[in-house]
Amino acid sequence: MDKLSSKNITKIKLSDFKKIIAAAVFFLYVGLECIRAESFQQIPAHVKSVAEAKAGGQKISSWVTDKSRGKYIATILSKDLFQMIEVDLKGNWLRTSEALQTAKVPAPIMNTIKKEFLNKGFEADNYTLTHDHKEGTFYLVEISSDDFDYNVHLNNQGKILRKENR
Repeated sequence: MDKLSSKNITKIKLSDFKKIIAAAVFFLYVGLECIRAESFQQIPAHVKSVAEAKAGGQKISSWVTDKSRGKYIATILSKDLFQMIEVDLKGNWLRTSEALQTAKVPAPIMNTIKKEFLNKGFEADNYTLTHDHKEGTFYLVEISSDDFDYNVHLNNQGKILRKENR
């Protein structure tokens, strides 16, 4: 994945990106007491079937249970894909998030990020495509500078839906 800045462009290999993401996910989930890694057999069948349907034929790599937030999280990690599928404890799909390489981010999204942030000295990281049962489809981009850190949500046309402090 590429980290973009108007001053500095650094290339990170996809394999390195996946290792970083996998380690971050591992430490995030293991570090929280209420979140547990689960074996495939421990996940209720109705939850598995919902996640597998959303996975579109991709093999689910791991599962975690986040009882404090009332959900299961299925992770798909392959050479070309890092995706998380969230399903509530009753088996209702909540959201699917997919990490995107910069080269796979649609032009309208990149154009807005460049115009509104990169050209003004900000850096952009962690492009994510999210399909959410309440909010619909949107892109999430982490924006940072020396003074600010934002999560920026954009629609498919590149319009900024909201900007939140991180």
